[in-house]
Amino acid sequence: MKRTLYITFLAHLVDDGCEVVMAPLIPLMARELSFSNVQIGILGGSLIIALGVFQFLMGYISDYLQKKRDMVVIGFLLMSLCFYLISLGESFLHILVFTFLAGIGLSFYHPVGVSVITTHFRSERGKAIGIHGAGGALGLLIFPAYSGFIAEHYGWRTVLRITPLICITVAFLYYLYVKDVTLRRSGNKFSLILSSTSILVMIVLGMTSMSNRGFSTFFPVHLDRIGYSSDFYGSLLSVFLGIGIFGQYIGGVLSDKISYRKIVSSSLILTALFFIPLLKAENPYLIYIFGTLTGLSMSIVWPAIFAFIAEITPEDMHSRGIGIFSSVAATMGGTSPILIGYIAKLYTLEHALLFLPITAIVGALLMLGVKK
Repeated sequence: MKRTLYITFLAHLVDDGCEVVMAPLIPLMARELSFSNVQIGILGGSLIIALGVFQFLMGYISDYLQKKRDMVVIGFLLMSLCFYLISLGESFLHILVFTFLAGIGLSFYHPVGVSVITTHFRSERGKAIGIHGAGGALGLLIFPAYSGFIAEHYGWRTVLRITPLICITVAFLYYLYVKDVTLRRSGNKFSLILSSTSILVMIVLGMTSMSNRGFSTFFPVHLDRIGYSSDFYGSLLSVFLGIGIFGQYIGGVLSDKISYRKIVSSSLILTALFFIPLLKAENPYLIYIFGTLTGLSMSIVWPAIFAFIAEITPEDMHSRGIGIFSSVAATMGGTSPILIGYIAKLYTLEHALLFLPITAIVGALLMLGVKK
């Protein structure tokens, strides 16, 4: 069991890292290829929208075939190919197409990989989900800094030629060491997942994702335009996302002891409060401090909601349950950069970034409406 947790921890680290590996690269692509704010928003949103649209499908196929290991491996291999092809791009359309396809590759892991955890660890499930989530957060810590550093010194294309080698290595280890668990089919209907409470919680998770994805795409662009290097905003994204190593674990442990409603609503209120000084800060130390606090409070939300999903769905439907929640969250998150790009076109990027704390507040208010 420990080996399964270690390998899935590593797989989640690389998968989540690959979700944000392009974030420090987009300002450099935009500068080299003359992308507009709208094009930046579309590019930043396309990977996440693909991730969202296909996650439910991957979860459904996984539950039907009960071949979770093979699906995770296929996802990593598809990502590897697409990242390499993006590195060859000389036009917006070329990069957009293969970024979208990379998002499809990313869509394999969460509904499948998280359900591996929920079916292997029945006692202290919240803690196991939190540890697994910390792996993802570690990837979010490492990959933006790695991406920004390599891009600054060797170019953005080099990042997208090294990353496939990492993905292929993880796919090989996952295939060797993670075993599928065969579950008896319960005959439960999918409507079990779609209660009014579940739908409301899906929207809350989507609002959280909108704050996260909008920030990851456009705050580096904002920093690039006021003179910061890709090293700086790559390391900031690492701090913002990587502090979830602690936040994910805290959220997982708390979800075994405190109501999901209290954990999620209070975390999102704190997220909104920390966003406001972060968006106004120009001093690098203040940017790091408020970036850390914002990332920490936001990261607590995810394991609490995943533990909620595991409780309301039968084990043989975990991939579908996680898939539909993840699909809604990622699809909503993918719209955020596009909306911010259009708002920036109409007004300014600084005005558009105010969208981030607003979505966090809306998510908190909706969570307060969830029945105990």
